[in-house]
Amino acid sequence: MSSARALLTLARFVGGSSLPAMLLLAAACGESTPAATPTTIPTPTLAPPSPTATPIAGTKPGGTEREALEEIQAHTAVVRGLEPLAEVDIRFITREAAEAYLRQELEEDAGTQLAEAEPVYRLLGLISPGDDLMELELGLVTSQVMGFYDSDEEAMFLPGQDPKLDTLGIIALSHEFIHALQDQHFDLDALLEEVEDDGDWDAQLALTALVEGDATLAEMEYVRRFMSLADLLEIDFAEVGRAMAELDDFPQGLQQELAFPYEAGVGFASALFDEGGWDAIDNAFDAPPTTTEQILHPEKYLAGEARHEVALPDLGPELGEGWRLDASNTLGEFLLSNHLSMQLSHSEAASAAAGWAGDRWALYSDGAAGELLLLVVEWDAAAELNEFFAAYLSWLDARSGGTLHPLGGDSALWEGERESIYVSQHGGRAAIIVSTDGEAIEQARQVLQLP
Repeated sequence: MSSARALLTLARFVGGSSLPAMLLLAAACGESTPAATPTTIPTPTLAPPSPTATPIAGTKPGGTEREALEEIQAHTAVVRGLEPLAEVDIRFITREAAEAYLRQELEEDAGTQLAEAEPVYRLLGLISPGDDLMELELGLVTSQVMGFYDSDEEAMFLPGQDPKLDTLGIIALSHEFIHALQDQHFDLDALLEEVEDDGDWDAQLALTALVEGDATLAEMEYVRRFMSLADLLEIDFAEVGRAMAELDDFPQGLQQELAFPYEAGVGFASALFDEGGWDAIDNAFDAPPTTTEQILHPEKYLAGEARHEVALPDLGPELGEGWRLDASNTLGEFLLSNHLSMQLSHSEAASAAAGWAGDRWALYSDGAAGELLLLVVEWDAAAELNEFFAAYLSWLDARSGGTLHPLGGDSALWEGERESIYVSQHGGRAAIIVSTDGEAIEQARQVLQLP
């Protein structure tokens, strides 16, 4: 959801360890091109923000270490098929310095967006009441980061490493060097600034998935071609286990969002590679995906299928005195599926969100404790709308601490202690209203003429 120019390599052992995949890649023989359907190497979804003007000092390797690093970069360039256009600075920094950098980045570049997202995520059940989204995102990213590329300084940073590099450090370096190549050939700053200016959550996440998916696919090929089974067996599995255990402290929905650009992104990059090799991925930087639907269903990107633009009326004047519109944006197929996965299985959530054609949400508040979130979703076909509506009824029924009231064949209301949730299917659209004020839901239903 948030914008970013600090492109990360994270401890990609979330939700299905990548280590077995790496071991298989190292042991396998065959052609040197990426597999048609590579095993995903999961990692976080929220890409961090744009660089600050304050340089990060760090330690620059020299001598023998520098030669080894240059060899890793040369191998990476061969794998990815992009010639380096300039030398890339490499710096080793402490984890404390990395955390300070990422905190400053998030606060300066994504602070406003995270503040906007916090009540939306809370009403969607992605975080709990009282959670600080900024602190959660910062903690999640810094607990998993293995390296990052700063496109402003044109430098790669490896936290907690030394110039000799261990196996994970080499993998992180390869991943981040791909970001440097992307920046040199495709001007990542310009691409990221364009989606940041638009402020479109779904487009930002889709672009991040292209960038990280490309880097992850090439990184996997680097591992297969240039790392041995012995190299991979040197990985400190206990440290990996500790990194995975740290994820337990964070909401499931944020973990899944952090992993999205890497997990779904590598599937997207693989599909493009199958169509036309690295050239097809290069071409995608000239016409980036604009929705997470295109990332999840690459055939829709290849077919040029864009989302439907959904317009919403301003309910503020109709909700009553004191109510105002705070924010409005597009959720997208992934975040819709992520919302559903809070109560349904991942497969059920993904199936129910598939067929998404476009959406728009609007957040209102009354200046006190009242909040209302309106989400309207359009669908590719009536059958997909019907599937979503049935799944959402199951989603509501699975929630604890409340009661589900059917309001007829096409709508229902769930009432809980903290908020109420209304859902309907009407006119080819699904409408969801979540509010801490039951009367506001009724008023919104009347204005929108919902069943």
